[in-house]
Amino acid sequence: ISLAEKFTIMRLVHVT
Repeated sequence: ISLAEKFTIMRLVHVT
């Protein structure tokens, strides 16, 4: 997993 991908996942998780 790249930093960008990790950031995207974190963003989605925080959106919930």
